[in-house]
Amino acid sequence: MTITFEEKVRALSAKEVILLMVGAIEYPVIKLDLETFGAVYGDVCYGCAATNMLGKLGGVVFDKTNIDEHFHAEAVNAGVGFVSHFEGAIDFLRSGSVYSYNLYAEGLGMAKITDEGFGEKLPYLHNDFTVAELDVYKRLADFQEQSK
Repeated sequence: MTITFEEKVRALSAKEVILLMVGAIEYPVIKLDLETFGAVYGDVCYGCAATNMLGKLGGVVFDKTNIDEHFHAEAVNAGVGFVSHFEGAIDFLRSGSVYSYNLYAEGLGMAKITDEGFGEKLPYLHNDFTVAELDVYKRLADFQEQSK
């Protein structure tokens, strides 16, 4: 039995969501541009953390035929609304808004992230992010286990 993209997403723990987002930034499947959900410039495909995470989870290598955000759902064989909200949730997370991430996550049946008592402000990750900023997210991932 094949597990669907939506089932994969819903099965992730909060820690896994955070670490997969960080991994999508550290090791993107397409050229990273945190300011777009998907674009092609010349022959190069660009995508944000959410798009790269989508590709990793969905087993998709985006190219110029499917990089446009309108084709993401088709590429991973999932509902358009689900994929759009998934990308929105991950974008809110990389923007440092756990509250907004959790609003989207709850509607999708995804794991909610706990940041109460974390003690660090999450940085808004831009294209010029630093390793130190990613490390804050990694500590938040570890905090998920401590806050249970």
